[in-house]
Amino acid sequence: DSIGRNGSSTFFAMSKHGEYMLVTDTFDNLVIPILRTNAMPVSHYIEDNMPPNVQMINLDFNTKILRFTFDEPVRINATKVPLICFISNNSQAEKVCLASDSHLATTENGLVVSIALGTADLNSIKSIPELATSEENTFITLAGAVEDMLGNTATNITYPVTTYVPDTVGPVLVDARLNLTTEVLYLVWNEPVNASTFNITRVTLAGNILGADSYDLTASDAVEGSTGAYSTTLEIRLSTADLNQIKASRDLAINANSTFVIAYMGAVRDVAYVESTLAVPLSVPVSEYGADTVRPQLVGFTLDMDNLTLTAVFTETMAAETTNVTRMVISCEWSCNGESVRLSHNSTVVARDGAEVWVQLGKSDGNALKELGNLATTENNTFLVLEAGAVSDMAENGNVANAPLMATVVRQDRTRPLAQSARVDMNAGTITLLFDETVQGSSVV
Repeated sequence: DSIGRNGSSTFFAMSKHGEYMLVTDTFDNLVIPILRTNAMPVSHYIEDNMPPNVQMINLDFNTKILRFTFDEPVRINATKVPLICFISNNSQAEKVCLASDSHLATTENGLVVSIALGTADLNSIKSIPELATSEENTFITLAGAVEDMLGNTATNITYPVTTYVPDTVGPVLVDARLNLTTEVLYLVWNEPVNASTFNITRVTLAGNILGADSYDLTASDAVEGSTGAYSTTLEIRLSTADLNQIKASRDLAINANSTFVIAYMGAVRDVAYVESTLAVPLSVPVSEYGADTVRPQLVGFTLDMDNLTLTAVFTETMAAETTNVTRMVISCEWSCNGESVRLSHNSTVVARDGAEVWVQLGKSDGNALKELGNLATTENNTFLVLEAGAVSDMAENGNVANAPLMATVVRQDRTRPLAQSARVDMNAGTITLLFDETVQGSSVV
């Protein structure tokens, strides 16, 4: 480092093993040696002002090493890694500089400089499908990034890679987040993945790290990368069917401690189209969990007057045992004089969690409906009102009070009434008949 830097630090000697140099004149007379102890100063010195040039570039995406070989020694501690840039072609249409977390892997001055590519820089490169996916679209610039021993910096030359080892390692799931309010599952991978290749049927939610109480996802309403088509994070909008199945479980995804994600092989592909591999351990715990805070709503109902059953349909899975039937009112609204029947405790709920809540109407409630005559005979005169708190979802969110909602289907009573007893009063001259349901008095002949 201190030799040959200028005229005053440059001397020469001519000797071999301390004896003679093998240089002769035209008559084969040996040149008189100049020993190192009597080295002669140079009479003329031309300073090195040529920049270092790259002779070879080796890029290995599996070892994550970028190696340069130069035509002269370079000073390692003067290397500026952030000035080293990947470009897709000479026009620099796509460009990523190593400005995040890449660092020098070489510690001594010399002809070779090795760069350990950092995860953030690699992900920036891999997120651009037109960049560094083959030798044809991988070029390097390092203007000002490298200096030779005299401080000459590399110029703005675009170098092609000499050897290119493509990425053959599949992406791995490293984190997950679930928000049941926004109904989005976030999957975070160790490298950018191609959102269009995502296969949700290769993803399972589990209630613990061992994979128990699991549910295999079946569909999604939308899948997109958080920063574009190629991103380390996928945002999956879960389907209503999957959400209802997840919420129906009392051991799965009820909090962060009961929410794990398993991504099987082939769940997604990276930019190089390599399939994802299994995480170790297999089940990845969620780092963030958002509980369901959305209040459920009634979206439809059917009424069967023959079997005296009411089926209420909600926007999500409901906890059937929370149903308070006395907060349910069946009315005829505008089709009559606003007559209505509030269900009593005589009606009961079938204890089955789901998006549908089944109510078995008590005989007294059924008879009350039938007595009115113009209520609950067709869809047009059958409306249901649920007061707030009539039923709760699995996260204990009470339902939203709804405006009167018309029935989607009303099945009329087709069962003939059955006389159960008769009472004869000879003094009054009357006969009293008792039936198993309300009958129309004017129909007695």
